[in-house]
Amino acid sequence: MGRHYPPSPIRVLVAQVAQVGFFAAMAFMFIGDAIFEALGVQPPSFYTLAKANQFQTIMAVWLINNCAANLISTGAFEVSYNNKLIFSKLAENRMPTVEEVFAGLNNAAAADPAGWSNAS
Repeated sequence: MGRHYPPSPIRVLVAQVAQVGFFAAMAFMFIGDAIFEALGVQPPSFYTLAKANQFQTIMAVWLINNCAANLISTGAFEVSYNNKLIFSKLAENRMPTVEEVFAGLNNAAAADPAGWSNAS
């Protein structure tokens, strides 16, 4: 049964902050004029510059969000049998061959033949 391999908590936090920032920046780009008008204040210079270069601003914010989202990708591909590690992409830094997986599973099953029906 496949399971999610969790990224580190700090990476999750950075990705979540970036996503909130992305949506806030997008909303600000589209309704910022109405917000400043409703408040009766002059828009700050950074907003005026961002609004004048709206496409570039949106693309930059999207790129930052995309990079932060990649932080939660672990690249894990772990194969285990009865909680015994058969192959770890994180340890080997490569994907396994089919032969490696089957050999590892066969060895683990031979060592514990009764455990095949209990494997997870």
